[in-house]
Order: sequence, then structure tokens, then C-alpha cells
Amino acid sequence: MDYDKQMDSGNTGGMSTGENNKKGLVWKIVLVIVIIAALVAGYFYYASDKSGSFMQIFSGNKTLAIVNGEKIKQKEFDKRLAQAIAPFEAEGGDLDASGLREQVETQLLQDMIHEKLLLQYAKANNISVTDEEVNAEYERVKGLFGSEEEFMKKVEEEGLTLDEVRTVMRDQLIIRSVIDQHIASLSIEVTDEEVRDVYDRASESEENLSPFEEVKEEIREQIKQKKTSDAILAFLNKLAEEGDVEIKTEEKEEAETKTEDQNMSTENNEEAAEPQEPAE
Repeated sequence: MDYDKQMDSGNTGGMSTGENNKKGLVWKIVLVIVIIAALVAGYFYYASDKSGSFMQIFSGNKTLAIVNGEKIKQKEFDKRLAQAIAPFEAEGGDLDASGLREQVETQLLQDMIHEKLLLQYAKANNISVTDEEVNAEYERVKGLFGSEEEFMKKVEEEGLTLDEVRTVMRDQLIIRSVIDQHIASLSIEVTDEEVRDVYDRASESEENLSPFEEVKEEIREQIKQKKTSDAILAFLNKLAEEGDVEIKTEEKEEAETKTEDQNMSTENNEEAAEPQEPAE
């Protein structure tokens, strides 16, 4: 039995079946793109040759966000989104028809911001990985495809070079190391009382539960996973709060462009108004 809903009970009270189904659909997509899932799921979501404007409020290669001076550009976002939603679209899904586009795009941009924050944190704290570790991960991922031909086919389909694949892997290994070190420093524990409380609450709404002794370790692990997830999100939020993160909006872009135009116009008028030296 999945006891997660007992740990989160109270968060979804009153939600209709339709809303639950929609929420489940959102998570099927979001799980493809969230940073934590990316650490264990694979490394090809970074690039795609698909083109098109996925964020309707932006066009071209504008800046979507600035993270401690590092920009997230429209082109980079489009590539990541195209790869993230590819499985959903392959099954006939449509973000616009399902009403999920805004939520998915918002989640993806947030994940990309978190990724930059983690890599910046790693650099500031001298957290890195060796070439040997990258090579080992490269071989491990390549082995998942059954043959080198299948692996290279996937790389080509994604429009990547092998150097780009290794760069993605290096970044993800660094992020994984940052998170692992942070979690290890917290010494997350689950008490017997917490386990019992989850089981007792589940027994109030579920019949024919397995005996407590048979499922207590499963419950303990689920609680620990939730605490770990919460700790990671708290860490990411802390990095964002302590850093300088700016998310651009259409209004901000228009205002900045207008200001730049006005400054340029003022400079041109001042130059035109300067007295000209008489010709000799």
C-alpha cells in the first residue's frame, strides 16, 4: 500500500476525482523535468532540435531569468521543454488542450533556476567530479541502451555531440554530489512514533491493512523519502532567497526596452544639441 497520501492528508481535502486525475497527469509530466528526477532518470533532456515558441509570452532569444548574473535564454528553455514533453506528446497529449502548459512551463523554468543555483553553489564550495567519474557515468548510461549503435542513435536524435553529452553528465554528477552532501549533513531520521502515526491514520480510512509489523519498514522509508524531498526543496529555496534571482516577464522586457530606447533617444538629442565648431 502507498501511505504517501496519509503523510500529506489535509493537503488535498475536497478535491474531486477530475481534479485528482488532472493532478496526476501534471505530475506525470513534471516528474520528467524536475531536477530531482533528472538526477536519476537520464541526461538527454538537455537538448532537442525541435523549434517553436513554447512560452507564449516570449519570442526570440530573450532572457527568461537571471540567476546571480547568469542568464537563462529562451532558446535554452525551448530545447529543454521540447525534450521534457516529448513522451507526453508521443502518447497524443496536448499541453494546451489539457490546460497544463502554464504549470509545466513554470515548473521547468523553476527547475532550470534551481540547477544554476546548485552548480553555482558547487563552484563556490569547490565541489567537483573527476574525469574518471564522468567516464564511468558515460559508460553506465551507454550500457543502458544495449549497444553502442543504439546509444549513438539516441545522441544523434537529440542533436548532441559526445562532448555535450559528457558536459551534461558532469553537471548532473556535480548536482547529485551537492545534494548528497547536503542530505548527509542533516542526518534525517524517522521515529517509531512517526511510523505508527502514519499507519494509524491509514487504518482509519482503509480496511484490511497488512499488519503493522509487516509494513512498518516500508512506511519508514516513505516518510524518510518525503523528509528528504522536503529538505532538498528547502535547500533550493534557501539558495534562491540568498541569491539574486530575477524572473523576467513580458512587462519587464517591454519596460527595459522602452527605457533603453529613451536613453538612446536622449543621447542622440544631446549629441545633436552640442554646438558645432565653425569650419575654418
